[in-house]
Formats: sequence, C-alpha cells, structure tokens
Amino acid sequence: LWTKVTPSTNVTAPVLVNYTVSAAADLSSPLAAGATATSGDVDYTVKLDVPNLSPATAYYYRFASPDGSNATGVGQTRTLPAAGDVPAKFTIATISCMAFWHGYFSSLGNIARNEEVDAVVHLGDVIYEYSKRDYPSVDGSLPDDRDPQPNVEIVSLSDYRTRHAQTRTDPDYQEMTRVKPMIMIYDDHEFADNAWMNGAANHDPETQGPWSVRKANAARAWWEYTPTRPVTPDVSAADPSLYSIYRVFRVGALFDLIMLDTRIEGRDQQAAGDPQTRRLISEKQGGWLFNTLNSSTAKWRVLGNQVIMAPIPNTVFGSEVPILNDAWVGYPAARQRVLEFVANNNISNTCCVTGDLHASVASDLFLDAKQYDPATGKGAVMPEFVGPSVTSASPVRDSESLGRLARDPFVEPNPGAKFVNLWRHGYMLVTVAQDKVRTEYRFVESVKRQNGGREDSGAVLEVVSGSNRITRQS
Repeated sequence: LWTKVTPSTNVTAPVLVNYTVSAAADLSSPLAAGATATSGDVDYTVKLDVPNLSPATAYYYRFASPDGSNATGVGQTRTLPAAGDVPAKFTIATISCMAFWHGYFSSLGNIARNEEVDAVVHLGDVIYEYSKRDYPSVDGSLPDDRDPQPNVEIVSLSDYRTRHAQTRTDPDYQEMTRVKPMIMIYDDHEFADNAWMNGAANHDPETQGPWSVRKANAARAWWEYTPTRPVTPDVSAADPSLYSIYRVFRVGALFDLIMLDTRIEGRDQQAAGDPQTRRLISEKQGGWLFNTLNSSTAKWRVLGNQVIMAPIPNTVFGSEVPILNDAWVGYPAARQRVLEFVANNNISNTCCVTGDLHASVASDLFLDAKQYDPATGKGAVMPEFVGPSVTSASPVRDSESLGRLARDPFVEPNPGAKFVNLWRHGYMLVTVAQDKVRTEYRFVESVKRQNGGREDSGAVLEVVSGSNRITRQS
C-alpha cells in the first residue's frame, strides 16, 4: 500500500501517519491498524506491507494524520489466489509510456471503473526525463498545469522526485491506484532515453555528471513513488538492490506472471560491439528466468517485458542504428536463447506482454522465419502482445495517415504480425483462463481531452491452450 504526505513547509522532522486495513469497505473490524513514520529521506512517501492476509480477498485501507484532520479516501486492493487454486479467469490491464504533458491519463480512469480488471501491470515509462522543449507533444500544448516540473531535463534526486510527484497529481492515475493493485517495472525514461547498464543515449557525463549518480537518483525516486515491495536479489544480500526488479507473481495455479528487467540490470550498450555477444539481461537474470520457466507448474506463463521481442527494422543501408536496436532485435543471441529455451524444453502456453514502443503490435514469435507459416502459425514458439502508450507520442506522431503508410515497411521483417496499429493510445486487457488467453486492445478517442472521448475496442486476439500462437482475431 502506498501514499504520500505533504507536510507544512516548516516541517523537517519525521511525520507519523496512521493506517487502517479491513476486509470491510467501511473499515469496520480492522485487521491492521497503527502508525508508521515517514520523512524527507523518502520524500514523505509511505509504503505499508501488511502481513497475514487471506488469499483472493478484497481489502480496504485508509491513511490519516494522527489527529484525523487529513485523510486519504478509502483505497481498495486484492490479494492473489492461493497456490494451487485455479480461478476461472484473471484479467490484467497493461499500461506503459505516460508523458504527462503529451495528454491526459483518461485510459487509467477507464481501467479504474472496469470491475473486470483484477490488477494493473505497468511495463515502464511512468515518467519522462525530458523538458517540454526537448520532447514536444503532438498538435500543440495542453494547459500550463501539464507542463513538466521542473521544466528541464531531470538529473538530480530532487528533479526525479518532483517529476514523479507531479505525475501522481493526475486524478485518473490517483483513482486507478486507489482501487486497483499495481505491479510495476521501470524502463528507460525513468532514467534517461535508451538507458543501459553503464550509460544512456540521453546522458552526457561532461555536463550531467557521472551516470552512476544519475542512475541511482532515478532508481531511488522510482522505488519511493511506486507501490513496489523491495526485491532482495540474493538470499545472502543484506539489503535489496536499487536495480533488482525481476520477480514472479503466482496467480494460483492459473498463471505465473514473470516480470523481467531488460533495461538496467545487465544490458550492454545498443549497437556496440558484437551483436552475438551483446547482453540484454545478465547471466544471473537469465538463469533465474530459465529456472522460473522450467519449474513453473501453472497452466500459463506470462512474461512482462519492457521492449518488443518481435523483429522490427533495425538497420539503415546495412548498418545498425542505436535507436532501432534498443529492442530485442538488437540483441539477437539473447533473443534466440530465450526462444530456443522455450521451444526446446516444450514450455507450452507462454505469452509475452510488452510496452515501450508507443504502438500496438500482436505477433507470433518464431525461431526461424523460413520454418514459420503465417497462415497456420506452424513454427510459432509463443505470442507477444505489445501495448500502446497511454499518452506518449506514437512513432508516427499520432497520425493515422502516416501510420497506414508506415505499416508495411514496419512489419516487413515480421511475418508473424497479426495486428498492428501505430498511432492510437490506450492499453491492453489480458484475460487468462484455463482454455485461452484473450487480449483486447482498448483505445481512447483523444488524449487531448480530459475524459478521453469515446473508448473503443481496436482488436481482440485469442491464444488457445496448447497452440502457442495467436489462433483468433476479431
């Protein structure tokens, strides 16, 4: 559970925050109640990890000042099913890429109101590091209150905290996080564009200082401002790592949600060195991933991943271009190892959900294009569903006409592509059931309107159990 205190300007000491947790919406008969402290050391954010809760149960909570004069609304969350339990279905909404000044977060309000959504999975880019000038929105500006704060490229801990705090002021974001459990990973823009382990395309050490300092500032602020339980990467480690976010959530015996870090923990620089030895994840994370996949006894496995695995154009006149090689295509040996492991170990019923691209792409993933049949899906290893951005400008600057023109060259290296939309904004609804996984692309009419206008279904794709491919599209 998460909240933030805004103390009076003259407060420098730690602040006490009362909390109440109950299985009743009116907070009667509380299961947990007490006080916790926060301070400027964590920018007055509050995290509460409540033990001894029952599985598959809705809980309600509220934070308040000790005298009761200030209080949050009543929040709601829900625990995962118990190990061995098989729910009839479980729906996650996947979101990514939320440039505050590019649009309103109306998609998040729609998710909040959708009672079918059991949890929200954020695949990264909850903030952007740019100034408004360096990353302008499409079709003019929103009101001044959507301008990034501070309106410079952020580098310091204070900068990152301020940008996260501003993002938290959006009413639709507040409502979604009030009523839905969140599972989050970061991507590059929580740090800097096209970040990797030891640097970023959008970082200049001569003017912005050491990358290690900026990276730590960014990671610390992300942990402070997300309802994410610290991950201890090694049982012998005394403290959790700022850069350990890969972990697994077991949704009973229905599916394992396996969250990866393809951004910071072990990534080599884009388009540098030998592509066949270029790492996207560390050996340690790779071993953890393979062990998690191989030992899974759930009906399904869902990989939560930052960057697209499907092949995309990545060269210009035969030469690698760093910005086009930020995805798995720029790390071909790493991509091959994952797909070969799934195929060679007969790990059926595995899917991937992805963010980062600011576009919608649903594909069959395959080992060898020559052995893959687009008509029948023979040769597919698993499907991938890449979701649209919530607000961040699309690759075609939100232009439908450009999107239609760009579609064919974009999918030329990807015969597994089943659905592509390069211009619209929204999110995905992924429903996992025993017999199938159903993914629906939900698009808003306009991110320039506070209510988003009409929301519609862009496509529905299904994966039947045992098929390892997209079996139906409507």
